[in-house]
Amino acid sequence: MENKQQQPENQTSTQVTTHTELLIHPTRAITFKDHGFMTAGKNNGDPISFENQLRWISEGHKVEGVLDGGQEQLQKQLLENNINGKEIDLSNLKNEQAHIQEVVIGDKETQISNHKAEIAGKKIKCEEGKIVSNFNWFRCIFYGILTSILFIYLIFFYASAINAAFFRDMGEVITGSSTSDISMLMGSIFDAKGIFRSSPNLLFTYLGSVIFLSLGLIPHIFKGSSFYAIKAGSVILLCLLIDGLLAYKIDSGIHEMKTMMGIGDPSWIWYKSINFYLVIVFGFVAYILFGIMYEAVMKEWSKRNINAVVELEIKNLKSIIRGLEKEIIQHKVELKELKKQVDELILLIKNLTKELERVLTKPETLKRNMENFYAGWLTYLNGSEALEERKFECDRIYQRFNQPTSQYAYNPN
Repeated sequence: MENKQQQPENQTSTQVTTHTELLIHPTRAITFKDHGFMTAGKNNGDPISFENQLRWISEGHKVEGVLDGGQEQLQKQLLENNINGKEIDLSNLKNEQAHIQEVVIGDKETQISNHKAEIAGKKIKCEEGKIVSNFNWFRCIFYGILTSILFIYLIFFYASAINAAFFRDMGEVITGSSTSDISMLMGSIFDAKGIFRSSPNLLFTYLGSVIFLSLGLIPHIFKGSSFYAIKAGSVILLCLLIDGLLAYKIDSGIHEMKTMMGIGDPSWIWYKSINFYLVIVFGFVAYILFGIMYEAVMKEWSKRNINAVVELEIKNLKSIIRGLEKEIIQHKVELKELKKQVDELILLIKNLTKELERVLTKPETLKRNMENFYAGWLTYLNGSEALEERKFECDRIYQRFNQPTSQYAYNPN
């Protein structure tokens, strides 16, 4: 057979292409008939090349341009783009799943294991008596002295504030006090003489001070209970509110005294007055410091009992473990949601792939494409008597592809 030396295009190829070839000429659309004629010319009508070309056409890997079948190609392209986008989304979701499962949850499980090992180690050391107490007498006494001084200061400060806010008679102060005493009262938020002057009001003054100071101990009582932060925060905000009311009452009393003496400031506004904020600073800030120092004393004193210290540390570690376990449960809920999204995407991709297969494998379209391609191939073979043998072989191959059973079940034997 002539041109035996020429290697036909795709003669030895049996691999199915993974993309679709759109037959487009630089200036016009190419029909399957044109494509068949040109491909036959390139391969000199070789039957093996013809067989490969028919197989690709029958599997939908070659479609015509805009003159014939363009709508099918457009639909196919849209489906392929949609599938590619969904596959990218699927890959991202799977990567996120792997990150949560292997990195996030894995890290938290490692932390839990480490904390459990630490708890076991502390118990063993405690039983063997290898834990040394960090208790320091000097530090404990020093903290205790500071706490006691703050306690005494707050008792007298709030006694003075309550007396100035509720029991000070401005008229009596003006008529019964010396000029120096009046000057001191007008420029000071304290009423030092009032809290040492014997009167029935003094009982309520000190009782009110003790009651208010007792509020500062409530957060320490709640310590370790559930919702501790909310409870402690609520008590602190209540103390700040009470402190603010006392500050307003004291500052308004000073303004009233100045007004009665004819030296009042007509533009006075309580939140612009320095006296208001001085009461907050000298009262509430000292109140917070007292709570901190009281906690420091209790913490230092508890170090005397090594077993109690170890139990407290173990309790804190168990609390951390419970928090990590709750976070892991939340992450597992996230994984379930991600798995649901992954399953939905997989199902969607399968449906889109089936739709794409239906577009590529319309029997009438595939049959028409093969007929047109064979017509073009025959046009080339009919141009030379020397190609009669190839023409016969190509016709035999075409008839086998054109069997009504299935274009895809073609058996070359």
